[in-house]
Amino acid sequence: MDDVRDAVLPTFLGESEENLEALEQALLNFDRAASRDEAIGAIFRLTHTLKGNSESMGIEAMSQCAHALESVLDAVRGHAVPMTPALLTVLLGGRDALRSMLSTVAVGGAPGLDAYEAVMHALAEAASGHVTPASIDSPAPIAPVAAGHDPRARKSLRVRLETLDQIVTHTGELSIALARLAGVIASRDDARDALLEVERLFEGLREQAMRLRLVPIGPMLRQQLRAVRDLAAGHGKLARLVVEGDEVEVDASVLDGLRDPVTHMVRNAVDHALEQPDRRRAADKDPVGTITLRARYEAGWVVVEVSDDGAGFDRGRIRERALAMGLLHAGTRVDDDELLRLVLAPGFSTAPAVTDLSGRGVGMDVVARNVAALKGSVDLRSIEGGGSTVTLRVPLTLAIIDGFVVGAAGETYVIPMEAVRECVGLSRGQGSDGADGILDLRGEPLPCVRLAAVLGLPPMAPLDTRSVVVVEQGGRRAGLVVDTLVGEIQAVVKPIGRGLADVRSVSGSTILGNGRVALILDAAEILREAVHGGVS
Repeated sequence: MDDVRDAVLPTFLGESEENLEALEQALLNFDRAASRDEAIGAIFRLTHTLKGNSESMGIEAMSQCAHALESVLDAVRGHAVPMTPALLTVLLGGRDALRSMLSTVAVGGAPGLDAYEAVMHALAEAASGHVTPASIDSPAPIAPVAAGHDPRARKSLRVRLETLDQIVTHTGELSIALARLAGVIASRDDARDALLEVERLFEGLREQAMRLRLVPIGPMLRQQLRAVRDLAAGHGKLARLVVEGDEVEVDASVLDGLRDPVTHMVRNAVDHALEQPDRRRAADKDPVGTITLRARYEAGWVVVEVSDDGAGFDRGRIRERALAMGLLHAGTRVDDDELLRLVLAPGFSTAPAVTDLSGRGVGMDVVARNVAALKGSVDLRSIEGGGSTVTLRVPLTLAIIDGFVVGAAGETYVIPMEAVRECVGLSRGQGSDGADGILDLRGEPLPCVRLAAVLGLPPMAPLDTRSVVVVEQGGRRAGLVVDTLVGEIQAVVKPIGRGLADVRSVSGSTILGNGRVALILDAAEILREAVHGGVS
């Protein structure tokens, strides 16, 4: 019997996690439901499913807690008890208790009701019409059992992430083998035709393998609804969260890396950006602040924005803090973009005092560090008194990219294809040693930087034989001066060794069709070098 339970347990954990997430979202969205009767019916069905599944697994504590939730919901459904904000807090507390119990089950424990006595009492009181919210000190929620949970999906298949990783790895190795094979048999017409057919089939396989790793970003974004509600209420503020683009899909590993940055940005928006209701009224604003979480695709990247209609960044306070930390020196002039980016520095905080939300200087630092680990970038925009926007730009996947191969200083490098706009020849006289790093591109100034100089390598080709790759990302555009242009490839991304871990201009490596290793360049860092530097 234990063997049967062990076999069923992963499915139970995954389904329960999905149901608990759907239950939280349904409770938080109750006031906006078109029909409250239908909404309470849907909440009741989710709770009943949790109770039935818990009973079948012999997890008595979860079953009893779900039953207590059902009793409250039944009273609401029968109009004996009104759904008020206080009652909603009680119901969310019951949901949190179930999640805490599930985390105990996930690590092999057997939850009891003793630790949840206050919650059970609050639920019993609420069922009889006496609402007294209670909270619990629950352990950390369990990690997702399987990627890609979407309560709206009619059919799903749980696949171990390790299995997907192996499929993607083998697909990448096959891509390399095909490239080498193409070079061997390119001279034979019949073999070339067969190869083209194999490449067509492989492309379909590669696309499906990559799609297996894609999961919707919506559930992760909607999880912040609860955080905004609780944090705003705990700090005397009024706030609403708007989620847009929840249908966007992203690689499972990228999604995991985005969780902490998004959480920190939302917490910062509640604490730093949104004003108290009386201050907002005095500024002729809606007393309820709005935070918008928006996701979209952009040229092979996934962009996540956190916008608010709060007070905006305080430039004066940022400069004052930067001077105190030694990040700026008195009299130093920096543009607005550089000034705002100072908030990403480790230990930076403009909070006047340490609170449960801020003041320790770890919020935006976590955002910058985690996004950098995903080979992405962070941009900040702010209007004083009119709100701010933090934009995260991360790759759709970390496994395979379309790249453009170039040569510089005797080595081969790959530029992510989504950042490449065009290639132009470097005419004689342009980019000489005395140049200021600006090239004339059809009458428009183009800041340029030599790839060899960025990587600290000596140039090997005469200036008049070089080419310029025009790179654009995040609204920035610049030219990358290289020795040779090779062409497009599909690059299987491999991690870089410790010796190159501190080279910010390099984001990974790949194996070319000829068996050589090429470094993959970080387009965002290259652009920063070009904009603030020049042809050296």
